[in-house]
Amino acid sequence: AVAKAVAKGATALYKQAFVYVSNKGKGVGAKKTVPKAVKDIWKAAKTLDEDLKAFALSEKANDGARMQAVRFLEKTLCFLCAVAPSLTSDHALLNPDDIATECDSLLGVLLECLKPDAMHKQSSPATLVMIAAAANVAERCAQYCEFVVPALCELAEAVGKAKIRESSAATASIGKELKSQLVALTKLDHAEMDEHRDAVDAALRESLDAAAEADAA
Repeated sequence: AVAKAVAKGATALYKQAFVYVSNKGKGVGAKKTVPKAVKDIWKAAKTLDEDLKAFALSEKANDGARMQAVRFLEKTLCFLCAVAPSLTSDHALLNPDDIATECDSLLGVLLECLKPDAMHKQSSPATLVMIAAAANVAERCAQYCEFVVPALCELAEAVGKAKIRESSAATASIGKELKSQLVALTKLDHAEMDEHRDAVDAALRESLDAAAEADAA
């Protein structure tokens, strides 16, 4: 319960720290001097970020805490994508390249959670949260469509095979969520989605629809 509460509050803490450091950590003078307290706040925020990424990948963490950690990945990534264009290279602490690298790292952890092998080791509610989180990232951060969409299609293929092999309520619910999110992604007006539409159509038709038919037979 404690771990879940900490994970749940992490997004707001990180965002508040980022905004504070953005305003107070610009640096003064030629040496861009920053107060130690401001540096410490940013260091703590980055430590929190690393802890939540590790938590999202932990097989020992309970489902509630992991789901909150995944929501942290999603919301923090979307937040950083939104504020990144306003960052300048002369800021003492918030380097645009470092923030871009952190966005890639957050996405990498989220995609790791979506791998088919991970799906078989975690509860279906956890997988549902991860699917929704990834789809939201693709919607709000168009540049990441090229990574998120193939990952969701790969998971759809794995779910389709799992349902055909042995139907279950868990795989049925995951398949339903995948179908819903993939259909929603096809409706996005992102140019970045264009090259993936055929793959999404194939995933819907060959994996999820075929599995649904087998499940109903």
